[in-house]
Amino acid sequence: MKRFAFGLDAVLGYREQLEREKQTGLADAQRKVVEREDAVAALAEAIQTTFAEIRRVEQGSLDVVRSCEGREHLAFLRRDLTEARLELRRSEAEFAARREDYLRARMDRQVLSALKARRLDRHERRAGRVEQAELDEVARLGDVLRRTGS
Repeated sequence: MKRFAFGLDAVLGYREQLEREKQTGLADAQRKVVEREDAVAALAEAIQTTFAEIRRVEQGSLDVVRSCEGREHLAFLRRDLTEARLELRRSEAEFAARREDYLRARMDRQVLSALKARRLDRHERRAGRVEQAELDEVARLGDVLRRTGS
C-alpha cells in the first residue's frame, strides 16, 4: 500500500505559520499592556510622592514659589497619568483583538490537524486490513500446499 500523504499539508503548514505569527503578535500586545500598567503605576506613585512633598513644603514654610512649582508639576503628572490610562485602555483593546485573532487561527489549525489525524488513522486501518488480507492469503496458500503434500 502506498505511503500516507495528506493533500492539505501545505495549507496546514500555512495555518501553523499563521498561528505562530498571531501568537507572536499576542505576546507583543501583552508586553505593551504590562509596560502601560507599569507606567500608570509609576505615575501614580510619582503623584503621591509629589503631593506629599507639596504638603511638607506648605507645612514647613511659606515658600510660595516651591509650592506653586510643586502644584504645576502635580498637574503635569496628572495629565500624564490620564494619557497613560488612555494608552493602557487602547493596549488592552489591542490585546483583546489580537487574542481573538490568535484563537481563531489556532482553531483553524486544529481543525486541519484533526482532519489529518483522522485521515492518517483511516489510512492505517485500511493498510492494516490489506496487510491482514495478505497474511490470510499466505496462510491459506500454505494450508493448501500442506494439504496437497507439496
